[in-house]
Amino acid sequence: MTSIQANERICPTQPIEPGRVERNEFEYIRHGTQCLLANWHIAKGQIITPSIKATRTEVDFLQHIEQTYRY
Repeated sequence: MTSIQANERICPTQPIEPGRVERNEFEYIRHGTQCLLANWHIAKGQIITPSIKATRTEVDFLQHIEQTYRY
């Protein structure tokens, strides 16, 4: 996932009651997005050179690739 949006429910979730299922509010407040880029080092089983930025442009991607290359 390269863009993840932070959402907050307007009302709290109502718990399960006898004869009723849990209720979740469908309306939410948006708190914006963040661009997450990371590379996976398969042999080590680790994420390397993560980048967290507010945008996802060609320049941002190029900077991420250059950072990864320097690793």
